[in-house]
Amino acid sequence: MRLKKRVARLVENAKSELDAGSRNTALDLMKEAVRFDGNKGLVIQAILAIERTRTPATPSAPEEEISVGITTRRERNDSMASQDRLTELFASSDSAYEQGDQAGAINFLKQARKLAPDSKDATMRMALLRRRIKSANLVRIGRRELENGNPEKAVIIAREAFDLLPQAEGLKELLNEIESTGGLEGNHSADTSEPEQTPDAPGYIVEIRELVQENELEKAASRAQSMLESHPADELLLRFVEKFRKMGLLKN
Repeated sequence: MRLKKRVARLVENAKSELDAGSRNTALDLMKEAVRFDGNKGLVIQAILAIERTRTPATPSAPEEEISVGITTRRERNDSMASQDRLTELFASSDSAYEQGDQAGAINFLKQARKLAPDSKDATMRMALLRRRIKSANLVRIGRRELENGNPEKAVIIAREAFDLLPQAEGLKELLNEIESTGGLEGNHSADTSEPEQTPDAPGYIVEIRELVQENELEKAASRAQSMLESHPADELLLRFVEKFRKMGLLKN
């Protein structure tokens, strides 16, 4: 309460000095009031209280300067708060990923991009996270193929993971396991890139691509196989299905 009264008194004195033509003194008093305020909104409350008891006057130059000073401080504080929140979201994303929560990790970065759409850091982190998740999923699928006795498919998938991210988690161990089975001998990498983009693609193709981008590979494969029954002549869909078969996501 004392602080509020002190701020109100400083604002009142500033208004009096302004009315008397002492602009510099008025500005100094307002700056002091802002310093004591600490962004609690007391200065604004005091100004509004004074305005309610006085006849509105045309804003003078010092009042405009004071207003700009308050606005600038608020913007600076908002910017600092946003950066702190951004740092928290980055840390939460990293933590979620380390705990195996891929969806949570992506969600935290989506929040970061929504908070700061122009943040290059947020955009780069999202791109890297998607590559990490997709390459890790490929390594998992490759290991499953190797365990099922399909070393050639495991090699294809491992090489795709390597092209995506050479430091993919578990990739080195997978390659060692494949090598120990002789699966790397005489094997040539296959074209496992995503079917090229085409304009005006059907809705189901767009949906499959979005699932792939979200690293929902098994859902994408299931959707592609389902739609192939309704569109057996769709060449792009056929290529998707063939790709998923090579990855071991669909049975031949």
